[in-house]
Amino acid sequence: MVSATTVRTWLRRAGLGPAGTRGGMTWREFVRTHRRSLLAVDFFTVETMWLQRLYVLFFIELGSPRVHVAGCTPSPSAEWVTQQARQLTWSLSGRPEPFRYMIRDRDQKFTNAFDEVFRSVGCEIVRTPFRAPQANGVAERFVRTARSECLDWLLILNEQHLKHVLTDFVTHYNGHRPHRAGPQATLPDAFLTRSADRARRDSRRASRSSRGTGSRVRPRSVTGLLHPTGYTRIQGALKNLGHQVRPIDDRARLESSGSASGTEPPDVVADVSASALGSDRRSRFLYD
Repeated sequence: MVSATTVRTWLRRAGLGPAGTRGGMTWREFVRTHRRSLLAVDFFTVETMWLQRLYVLFFIELGSPRVHVAGCTPSPSAEWVTQQARQLTWSLSGRPEPFRYMIRDRDQKFTNAFDEVFRSVGCEIVRTPFRAPQANGVAERFVRTARSECLDWLLILNEQHLKHVLTDFVTHYNGHRPHRAGPQATLPDAFLTRSADRARRDSRRASRSSRGTGSRVRPRSVTGLLHPTGYTRIQGALKNLGHQVRPIDDRARLESSGSASGTEPPDVVADVSASALGSDRRSRFLYD
């Protein structure tokens, strides 16, 4: 019988570490190193309002992350899964950088025929350990995101309804939703689209204002403290509308003068802070 001390001495003499650190890189190092060439596959289930269970097969790119929903069915079989794998490889045939590894669990629906589909395009199959969903954590995180942001808020009627919902959600997930990890390749396009829409709205507003009839619209009264920058903007806007802006220190004096002359006092537009006027007390800007 060999003692633990003897085994440790032989391992040190041979330059070997513990069993968990032998054989090269760890799983985390492997995923980080080959992230751009990794493709993962997994299932998740959705319950309809008629208590029917639907199975959704999806693939996710670990480098993007970009999701490809292969399909959904109430009774997935090995032949159906293999056919969905063939369709995915056809759609990804024009990718400039091919995938080198496919991560999958040990589900019986992933048969040797499924593996051969990906081996034929130069993709090596990597199976996760037993009862280790964290090994395929990116796919599991997408399932949680799809449930919390979409499926938990809807009542799914049938298979066609689920396909329509997942198509819209995956389009949003791949093209507009920000991600905490990975490159944000799709985000600038979304921001540019929003900026273009905002510019078009501003141009339409400007064109409508330029086609105005010239009638002066009397704004409603607004009260409140403003920053000096806000005072400058309000003053410039009122001047552009053709109003005469004048600071008044005493509103009571204005009201008394207006009542004595038989005219109503002008409306109050804003209260401006003392720093905007260079005085020690609040003043009001009124326009005619």
